[in-house]
Parts: sequence; structure tokens; C-alpha cells
Amino acid sequence: MDDRTTPPEDTWPVSLASVLDTLRDDDEMTIDLGSHGVLHLRWSPPVTTGPDVVSGRPELSERTRTVLAGVASGLPAALVAENLRLTIAEVADELRVLRERYGVSSTASAIEAAKAAGDV
Repeated sequence: MDDRTTPPEDTWPVSLASVLDTLRDDDEMTIDLGSHGVLHLRWSPPVTTGPDVVSGRPELSERTRTVLAGVASGLPAALVAENLRLTIAEVADELRVLRERYGVSSTASAIEAAKAAGDV
């Protein structure tokens, strides 16, 4: 241990378990560090919008999953639309949803991210 990891002598020792328990119950806490100031901690739990708790993202809809499978197999969006009896605008919207889901700017990157996430 060095000066960066050893608490100052005039601080009240707080166990990490105690901090985590308090944050889980109260979402925030303040730790008095004596002459070194005050540390205010706030915890924000991850927000989940569906049953996909592992990734924190909603599960893909059946239509989105089908569009993803089509474009991931190399079909052009127009052919995916024709095969699924969707408009090209509907396929484009599903592809936008996928880009947003994976935080990327291209459909190719969304496909790679979907493969990495096991969604394809």
C-alpha cells in the first residue's frame, strides 16, 4: 500500500461492502474524509427495458431479427424487403434501430456487433 491507497489517519474507515450496501439501499451516501474533505457517492442502477438483462438492451423484435438475418446473409435491403413483404422504408427503419442498438454508424458495423453479441 502507498499514499494513494492508504486512507488518511483522520478518516473514518468504511468497508467497501458497507458502501455498496448503502448505495444499493439509498442510491447515494456521503463519506466524511476529515481534513481531506467530503466524498459524495451516487449510484445509478442500469436501466433495462426488457428481458435481455445481460446486455441491458431490449430483446430484438422478431421483425428486426429477421431483417438482421437477411442483411447479415448478404442480401441487399431491397431484396430483404421484398422477401419479407415490407417496404424499403420499413427495412431502412429496422436497420436504423440496429445501428442505434449497437452504437455504430453503418449497417456493416451493426452486423458485426450483432454477431459479437450473439444476436445473429
